[in-house]
Amino acid sequence: MKIEVDAQTLLSVSVNPVDVLEELKQNFGFKDYRNSWIIEKDNKLYRQEDTSYHGSPAYEYKLISDNIKDVEVFKALNIILEYLKNK
Repeated sequence: MKIEVDAQTLLSVSVNPVDVLEELKQNFGFKDYRNSWIIEKDNKLYRQEDTSYHGSPAYEYKLISDNIKDVEVFKALNIILEYLKNK
């Protein structure tokens, strides 16, 4: 015997806006790591990595994007994140 059932469920979920924006940053490729992070310089995005292992920091830079739209999205996400974190 086969019984088919149609059902609906109502579920309430709370989502932290900071977590959502952090996930968006990661999906855009803007995720920060322990020893590397994204910076904006001269309307370009770079991954700055601390390559020192002992003592003073030594940084290497890798161009991520020179697309102005990527830079604008990066800046906007950071502005909103800072606003929400300080709210």
